[in-house]
Amino acid sequence: MKRAFILRAYRGAIADWRMKIVNRSLTIFAVEAALGLWHGPRMRASVTRAGGCFLTIFILTGFVVGLAIGNPMKGILGGTAVGAVLALLVWLLDSRSKA
Repeated sequence: MKRAFILRAYRGAIADWRMKIVNRSLTIFAVEAALGLWHGPRMRASVTRAGGCFLTIFILTGFVVGLAIGNPMKGILGGTAVGAVLALLVWLLDSRSKA
């Protein structure tokens, strides 16, 4: 029992030591980034819209509709086409708003 406690304490000390090394190195990088010494200026925050959700939703909906009509592949292909058109439309509208 005493031996298990000593081993657990030893492993904990080694893990703490490793974690301190990693945390200190990352802290050094964070200081450099805060001072602007790291890779130049910060990137601008970009607000983009996600159109891929339409693709996923319509593929899954197309599968369910395809099961209902007895041909799941037709549903998946139709859902993919509708989802792709909507995703493309969102992408075009988003790129137009940035210009």
